[in-house]
Amino acid sequence: MVLDKDSINKHLELLRRYVSDLIGFSQSISLEELQNERKKQYMVLYPLTMAIQSSVDIANHIIAERSFRRPEENSEVFKILTEEGILEIDFADELKNMVKFRNLAIHLYWKVDIEKVFDILKNHLGDFSKFEKCIVEYIERERQ
Repeated sequence: MVLDKDSINKHLELLRRYVSDLIGFSQSISLEELQNERKKQYMVLYPLTMAIQSSVDIANHIIAERSFRRPEENSEVFKILTEEGILEIDFADELKNMVKFRNLAIHLYWKVDIEKVFDILKNHLGDFSKFEKCIVEYIERERQ
């Protein structure tokens, strides 16, 4: 089955948009502001959780279209992409942690550690670009 590149590209475009917004926020928000201003928390948490979800959706799309084994939970999608040679194991573990964070932010939002949010904002936004690069490289390999 041929990958639906249009669908994947739409998700990648959304991912880029969310990450672009987050990069802008990372350059203008201090830890103190993020800790003390709910509106800034809301401003950061939405694109962050959506970027994580976009990554999961892209992974699920590839898994379904390629008939890879089905994940039992969202955090497993990156392990499956590792099994299929699309991601490296250490990187998949980083992405799995992002999904765990997303689940906490969505389902146990009162337990979100704002310092962790700030750490992601300052130190881990590059993970999304790395994920995008891995996906684009996979699509290119599939084209050949």
